[in-house]
Amino acid sequence: MSKKPSLFLILASFIFFGFSLPGCFSQKQAGVWRSDDQGETWQAKAQIDAKNTIAGSSILKFVFDPVDAQKIYLGTEGQGMYVSRNNGDTWEKTKIASGNVWDIAVDADDSQIVYAAVFASKIGRVYKTQDGGENWEIIFTDAIPERPIYNILIDWYNHENLIVTTGWGGVIKSEDQGKTWAKLSELPAPAGRLQMDEDNSQIMWYATPSQGIFKTENAGVAWQEIALAGLKDFQGGANIYQLERDKKDKTFYLATSYGLLISKDGGTTWAPIQTLTPFASLPILAVAVNPEDSSELFFVAGDTVYKSVNQSESWQVRRVYTGQAIRSVLYHPKNTQIIYLGVRAVKK
Repeated sequence: MSKKPSLFLILASFIFFGFSLPGCFSQKQAGVWRSDDQGETWQAKAQIDAKNTIAGSSILKFVFDPVDAQKIYLGTEGQGMYVSRNNGDTWEKTKIASGNVWDIAVDADDSQIVYAAVFASKIGRVYKTQDGGENWEIIFTDAIPERPIYNILIDWYNHENLIVTTGWGGVIKSEDQGKTWAKLSELPAPAGRLQMDEDNSQIMWYATPSQGIFKTENAGVAWQEIALAGLKDFQGGANIYQLERDKKDKTFYLATSYGLLISKDGGTTWAPIQTLTPFASLPILAVAVNPEDSSELFFVAGDTVYKSVNQSESWQVRRVYTGQAIRSVLYHPKNTQIIYLGVRAVKK
């Protein structure tokens, strides 16, 4: 493992790469940023029309339409859902016009069918549209008030099956696209993020903010905590912001308060990745691996983007003057030259 870089080297890297970026504005803003050149330059993508923008929006969720990759659904904090039909160049408000939209799922068999996990008026609900967003109906309402629904997942093997996780830890399943529901289990950490394996839809992972990672191998009926003991070896390692899985070689990456961690055994054991800052000095808020090239990796800390093209042996640095913390980074599903940042306002 290489030695920690000196302060001089860190400062020199900032000077070397420079930060006079097109599309950056002086005022503080949240919203969406996009790079069309693999992270070399960044531009704010917030336009609705000549008078309105989404620049003040805090981003909770990005989802691409699996059929039309230029179409992006955007879940926000307090301002409902937006949609772009041109890769984020412009945005339009959907009929889910308010509330926190924590998750969005688009049916790959019929992309006119979209589900949204919405928290509004202190109630968590799941909305469904069957006509691409023209009309929405509520298909699930949580009986426990003041608890968001954080996840809505479609089983890719059988699209009739939906999985919901609630703000009280409930794992709820529908086998008929939301007509009826049944409780499967209850998790001790309610605010986690749920992911499904691409080869076996029975396998899912649930990454929590502070209680480790849980795994199910029977579609949510039973869960096992797999990572907390190992994460406690790193100061702040159990403070998880994001789990990213490399679909090519099954490597796991974890963005934490300690820094960037890597696991090559499905999340059971972890090792730190040396970046350009000391461990436990700056929380890493999001991470993304190129779906076509496992050697390319992005992570973000504050309003700064770090990129490696050699499996984290060295890093490039770009500061993006978002004025708020970048909380998500993701590749365009059809063109990995294009990368998006989701910015989320920090509450005072």
